[in-house]
Amino acid sequence: MEQRGVGRQRRPARGAPLLVMILLAELVPTVGLVWLTVFTTERTGDRSVPTTLCYVVFALMAVGALWLGIAIVDEAGHPVAFLAAVLAGAGWLLLGWTWLAGTQQQAMHDRGVPQHAVVVRCWTDPPDLRTADEMMQVRLPDGSTLDLGTHGRCEQPGTTVVITRDPTGTFSPVSGPPPMPPDHTWRTVGLIALCVGAVALAPFLRDLLE
Repeated sequence: MEQRGVGRQRRPARGAPLLVMILLAELVPTVGLVWLTVFTTERTGDRSVPTTLCYVVFALMAVGALWLGIAIVDEAGHPVAFLAAVLAGAGWLLLGWTWLAGTQQQAMHDRGVPQHAVVVRCWTDPPDLRTADEMMQVRLPDGSTLDLGTHGRCEQPGTTVVITRDPTGTFSPVSGPPPMPPDHTWRTVGLIALCVGAVALAPFLRDLLE
């Protein structure tokens, strides 16, 4: 009896390093992939659509595979493990999406340069869709023109407006002064959900490996 008690006491000691390794294996690749995708997006700007789509598709496939795998191997039917996987997966998707969605706004806040321009004309593109974007053409001080979205604030032709340009040319100019940094609330919520889900799922994965 005493030996059995000692064995039960030693198992957590042996399982603790494995538990830490599982947590790192859960969090480092997921957060690292989000950061790598954002890093690439910040340097490709308007050409980053394929990168973002690849990340979203891969993330959905990875989360789906995780849920399916737990549903298959969890013969005992532990609802906590599946709920933890759902929470971790949803947190990862939310973290990645909100971080990527704010990439341009963050870049324009960090390095955007305001510049005055004169409105040449405004139009709706495409003209037949109710969801069309309001566009405007402006003339810069050097005489060149460029087209950009108005965000619903198109002025009359001849009006002087402020636009923000990316000096690196990575992102297209936007109307208005440099924006405020994006709200990080949902990104934080996603990160917390990912961490909580990973912590709750780690003991289940450890038991499978032992």
